[in-house]
Amino acid sequence: MAQPSRPPGLLTPPPKLIISKCTVSKRAVIGVLRPNKSYYLYDFDSNKSQLIPHICSCQLKVTEADLKPLYSERHKGTSSTVIFVYNQVSNKVEQYVCRDEMYRLEQVENTGLVFNPSAVSQSNTIAILRGHRTNEFVVVEKDSNGKLRKCLDEGGRISQLGPREVITVIGKQVKKIEENRVREDGNRYEKEEDSDYSDYGDYYEEDEEDQEYYNHIDSLPQFNLTVSRNTQVVYAFNYLSKDYETFCYDEKTGDFLPIDCFPDPKHVVESHLYPKYVELDSNKKTIIHVYNSFNRKMEKYWFDLKNNCFEQVSYPKLVYDPSKNTTANTVCLCFHQQRVIILMRDSEGRMKKEEHCSVKQRFVPMPPSTVKTFIEKRKKQDEEKKKKRKRTYSDDSSARSSPKRKEITPSPESWATLENEVSGIDLENEDPKESDPVDSSKKQ
Repeated sequence: MAQPSRPPGLLTPPPKLIISKCTVSKRAVIGVLRPNKSYYLYDFDSNKSQLIPHICSCQLKVTEADLKPLYSERHKGTSSTVIFVYNQVSNKVEQYVCRDEMYRLEQVENTGLVFNPSAVSQSNTIAILRGHRTNEFVVVEKDSNGKLRKCLDEGGRISQLGPREVITVIGKQVKKIEENRVREDGNRYEKEEDSDYSDYGDYYEEDEEDQEYYNHIDSLPQFNLTVSRNTQVVYAFNYLSKDYETFCYDEKTGDFLPIDCFPDPKHVVESHLYPKYVELDSNKKTIIHVYNSFNRKMEKYWFDLKNNCFEQVSYPKLVYDPSKNTTANTVCLCFHQQRVIILMRDSEGRMKKEEHCSVKQRFVPMPPSTVKTFIEKRKKQDEEKKKKRKRTYSDDSSARSSPKRKEITPSPESWATLENEVSGIDLENEDPKESDPVDSSKKQ
């Protein structure tokens, strides 16, 4: 039956959160929809474990039309007027001053002034600033929509100033970064001109396992979006902890807040694996091509019969071919000693495993096990190395703390005295139980 067509003129609203790409660095960023139908961008800081505003020239620009003035306050230290505004682009209450000859607004921080909600002005006039010329004033007011508007009073003649781009803290940081980049590029060019050779640094080889691990890390998406308990959640990969962290956007604060998505896992589990087809490697090992719904990548696994778990493998020569996909419920059969295990697809296409029970004489579901991804295997190796270093350090500490028996070498004079004492003792009539320890050792 044909689905009813969408009524003409009715468009699908844009999503609140998107995964976008920085036009400069080409890195993934998170975009949050703003009232002007544009997206404000966020980066993930692995050191702070936070989603922070994207500091780049591609960040959404802010104009005076994006600001809603709230009230103004005199700063005693600088005698300047600080205007508190709500920035619809950053979704934050910010502070601005009017400084240059063009009367542009510039964001300021660390003024010592704190936003006071009870001080929000009900009047349309927010501030009157003295201009740079005699008998010249700038009036900052609210328009009929509550947005910021500036008027210039020149000796009684009032004219409206058009909305201009404001100078934000991020804009100043971007300008400083670009200036430093130009300076560094110039210094690098001078060094290359003065140098007779190029320094390519130290070269070292990584083993195959390390290469697989780092290739896997580089291929992981920085962000994933999903819905958990009716809340849109951002999964952000932390390149330091090698874990995904979860956040939700808070409209009230304008920040991404950490969220516990339990029971939704933050790492790959068996239910994330969708088997596509099976292939044999050169050693006749069964390799399963799967779609990983957690990181949305095609990966390869084999089933470890000893530990009853799936382990990720590389096998770059076994390239995924969509034309080989199968739809049968049975993926493959595994035999180990007296055991028979069948890997299957469930009703939703996810990986499922069952083992034949000799008592019940039928196949029964097997409990889920930890999926040994490249990351999980590396974490286990690192833990074992850490434990080994700890044991080695503990053994070294014990050896250093144990008292050593001090060996004393008698002087020639001491030997002479000892011989004189021994020569005066009748060893044949001496009772061994009452003999001097030195004499007993001499007798032995």
